Amino acid sequence: MGPLKKSERTKQRILEATIETISKHGYASTTTKEIAQNAGVSEGTIFKYYGTKSKLLQEIVEELMHEFHNYSVNHAFPEFIKQNDGTSPRQLLRNLLEERAGFFRERKAATKVILQEMMVNDSIANTFKEEIWGEMEKVTDAIFDEGKRSGELVDADNRILRRTVLGTFFFRVIFEEILGVNRGEDQIEETVDLLFAGLEEGEE
Repeated sequence: MGPLKKSERTKQRILEATIETISKHGYASTTTKEIAQNAGVSEGTIFKYYGTKSKLLQEIVEELMHEFHNYSVNHAFPEFIKQNDGTSPRQLLRNLLEERAGFFRERKAATKVILQEMMVNDSIANTFKEEIWGEMEKVTDAIFDEGKRSGELVDADNRILRRTVLGTFFFRVIFEEILGVNRGEDQIEETVDLLFAGLEEGEE
């Protein structure tokens, strides 16, 4: 892949500046003037490429969603499955949450933008559900099914197990870390252990 053209480099700077600025101040408080200053371009350049702030945001979020999806489907999940062949369901779940936490942590600003916009934009929320959440459903279904076969998990509906596991995960690891509240290094291990204590198949 060759070097980016000047116009592509300019657009990349605008996109990165927009993500950082909106993640700090929110969409409503962010102006195209501020984005232009942070990107080192004129405000007219933003209008030239994107027309309006709302179109700029829409393109950014769509690009982020597709990047998240493509990376997860084509790289992260296949590599995860390869590296964890033969691992117990409990450890599999712990490793998956660790991988996803690192994924969102490395994309903290972008994740904040997506979360903010999901609250007010149904199209973005639906895209997240289909492209990001849909893949998490497939991977966790495989882990839960194996856990039930091995007796590590109760024979409950996977939707209930997923709501319990991922609901706790997104609150404790993603939201608290992004908001900077109650951060802790062992949150994932503690979360998985706590969850499995309540989800394990009881002895006869």
